[in-house]
Amino acid sequence: AAQGGEGASEGQTGGMEGTTQGQEEIELRREHAVLLYAAMGSLMGRFGVPMQVDRVSTAAARAAFQGVDEEQLRAADTRAQETGEGSTYGQLIVLGYREYRVEGSTWIPVGHRNEKFLLKRRDKPNGIRKDQVHLSMVEGKQGARLRSAMASHSVTMNLSSSRDQATGLVTRKQVTIEYVPDPSTDMFQIGRMVVPQNDFVVRGPLHMDVNGVLCGPVSRYACRIVCSRLPPYEARLFAAAFNND
Repeated sequence: AAQGGEGASEGQTGGMEGTTQGQEEIELRREHAVLLYAAMGSLMGRFGVPMQVDRVSTAAARAAFQGVDEEQLRAADTRAQETGEGSTYGQLIVLGYREYRVEGSTWIPVGHRNEKFLLKRRDKPNGIRKDQVHLSMVEGKQGARLRSAMASHSVTMNLSSSRDQATGLVTRKQVTIEYVPDPSTDMFQIGRMVVPQNDFVVRGPLHMDVNGVLCGPVSRYACRIVCSRLPPYEARLFAAAFNND
């Protein structure tokens, strides 16, 4: 590794010069040096709790994803454009109305009856898949929010917790699951809120609660549908506690 640090001089190209023993002088650009410093600091726990990779769970997650043949994906894209095969995965039909305004005992329908939502092939895939799994021990309120550069987002959950009787300090065992882009799937989200994260908005009967907040029976981010971009274009439904990530 290059020995760039406090004593390194800044070059005219905005980089940092460094040398390695027995090798020619190399140039380490400033942005690369910053990333390298941050990465080393993360491994040492300088920016948060250092996490240990759960190799068994990670291997199982990666084994479930057997890889994608890029030629097959390109061929499927071509068929969708030229013949229409796979250009539409299907459609969702709302039985009744997707929204009602509740005024007293009266339900006033909003929109059209039996609206249809098309699940169309996206220009660029936006699916994700489970990848690396981390285990960490967290003291106090500090959370393990570190994740790999390849991860699009991560989910952290508490597995167990214990309290020190002498100090009152709470130690929690956490698992962090990273998700990375999946070029073989398209993802669609349904929910109550009118936000960019929801592709289709189904609100159901809406009413004001005691605090004057508009609410209804459908979750803000109710479910996700993941469709394969490859034949036979399998569709899977996931319902859980999604958030705006």
